[in-house]
Formats: sequence, C-alpha cells, structure tokens
Amino acid sequence: MTVSIAEVNFYPAPDADAILPGLIADGYNGPVPRFGDRSWSLACLIHGPRVNSETIHWDRFPLAFQAELRYLAWLLINASLPTSFLIGKPSRWRTTVSPGQIHPTVMKWRALCQWLDASGHTSLRECTHEVFREYALHLGGRGQPRGAVQKVLASITRLWALDSSNPLPIGICEPPWLSELLQR
Repeated sequence: MTVSIAEVNFYPAPDADAILPGLIADGYNGPVPRFGDRSWSLACLIHGPRVNSETIHWDRFPLAFQAELRYLAWLLINASLPTSFLIGKPSRWRTTVSPGQIHPTVMKWRALCQWLDASGHTSLRECTHEVFREYALHLGGRGQPRGAVQKVLASITRLWALDSSNPLPIGICEPPWLSELLQR
C-alpha cells in the first residue's frame, strides 16, 4: 500500500527502505534496497510471473541529478498522487504506476536528465516551459513514433506532478503541453 503524497514531509535517510514494507510482494524474502544504495533492485515488487525484475543503477544517471531523481523515484514507488491530479487526464492515468512501469518511467526521466546535463543544466528546477518545449522538439526530431513521444511526455508530466504535489518540492515547472492542450 502506498502512502498519500501529502503525508511525505520528510526526505528519506540513506538507510531507510527504498520500497516501503506495504509494497513488498507476498512471500518475498530477499533484500530490500535502501534509499542510499547505489542500485535499487525492484524484485521485491514483483506481483506476477510476467513482471520483469529490473534494477535502477543510480551511477548511470548524471551526477547533478541523482539526488533529485532518487527522491522522485522513491515517491513514484511509495506515494500516490492526489486524485485531483487525475481530473482532465486520460482514463488510463492512475494515482500510482504499476510495478512493471516503475523502471521504464525512471529510465525516461534519466534520458531527460542526460539531455539536460548535455545542455548545461544542473537541476530539474531549471526546467522552464522553454526547456520542456526544447526537449519535446528534441524527442520529435529523433524520428520516434508519436506514441513513444507521448509516453515520454506523460512520464515527465508524472515527474512534475510528484514534485508539485509533495510538501518538499524541487520546483519543477508545469510542462507546457498541459496548459497548451487546454487552450486548444
């Protein structure tokens, strides 16, 4: 069971569980990663035979973004967004993501941070409307199918939602595609 994001008014200590006990799959008796570990195995989240056991390797993320993404990934795993966030979103949106979508979502965030790092940015709080527009254009210019680009933009929307909904926000700007869609 996840916690309400409004209840998360702390930054986890390095030795705190990266995955809260209520989310551990029944019968799992392996190690649970700690918040400060260099890698987080998601094996303890497996809830069925079709879910792959993935690992988030933090040393593969740009150094300047590791602390911010580690906290936001912890929120992605352990906290649920307020239901008010779902207003106006497609019906497939949920307050949490499934265990099988945690790793792909965090990898999309990593790609954003790699692009930000290569562009000279050092924090997610530097993501202005213009920076997000440039990234969306970058994605569109890579020849990816429209659906793949939409999935990346949805993951960034969730990144912003997690940040803006919690009591300890980094200060990520609302992605421009949200308000631009409403103006159409």
